[in-house]
Amino acid sequence: MSALNIAVKEVDGIENGNTTVLAQFDTPYVVNVLNEPGDGGQVVANAQVSRSSYQELRIVVDLHSSTGVFSDGTSTAVNFQTGLPTLSTVSAGSNTTTSPAGPGSVAMVVNQPFSIPQDGNNAVRVDFNAFESLTLAPDGSLNAQPALFVAPIDDAGSVQGHVVDSNGNAVQNAVAVTYAADGSIGNTASTDANGNFQIHTLQAGSYTLRIYNHYTNAAGMSYSSTSGSSQQYVSGPSATVVGGQDTNVGTIVD
Repeated sequence: MSALNIAVKEVDGIENGNTTVLAQFDTPYVVNVLNEPGDGGQVVANAQVSRSSYQELRIVVDLHSSTGVFSDGTSTAVNFQTGLPTLSTVSAGSNTTTSPAGPGSVAMVVNQPFSIPQDGNNAVRVDFNAFESLTLAPDGSLNAQPALFVAPIDDAGSVQGHVVDSNGNAVQNAVAVTYAADGSIGNTASTDANGNFQIHTLQAGSYTLRIYNHYTNAAGMSYSSTSGSSQQYVSGPSATVVGGQDTNVGTIVD
């Protein structure tokens, strides 16, 4: 895909059950979530958010204006699934619920608590993990079971690495998963043709990695690595994520 355009109508922060509207748009604000998903991206909400602890973020999406664009230039609808559990092998996306929000709209609510310190930047990064969230429907449209991940920008970091088989060949389509200290999923990413992966929007802290050779994403699409181990997964190294930095875990033998 060359673009995944998500049309945002409203963004809300939820603190102790109280909702603060961070942004509203009379005309939906279209964000291509495939455009620099980690370190760049677009500013959607520009509001004075209290420097405190938040439990949830809510993003209301206009369905009509949300489209996927393939590499040949053709576009297709994005069918947001509502009220369904994640199908992910590791339950990635279980922190995100999607429900109807009026005619032609859905609301994605991500329950991933975060804190903005008194002396911190009040920007927050939200990753719509397209790899995790999408599968192709029989009619050629896209089904979306959204899996969102959140990190305050001062604490947002990433992890990158390289996966090879026992002969040193790159392993494509393996899935790298970061596990936080409490066992929750930090975020996920698949390896490219060169065996490289980069996992964005990780809150600062310690993580352990697993590399999955057989994996089903949140939307129900199955992946198998090209030349990895016959095991479902292999254990990778630990990584310490620091805000604003990219941690390289080196080469992992699958």
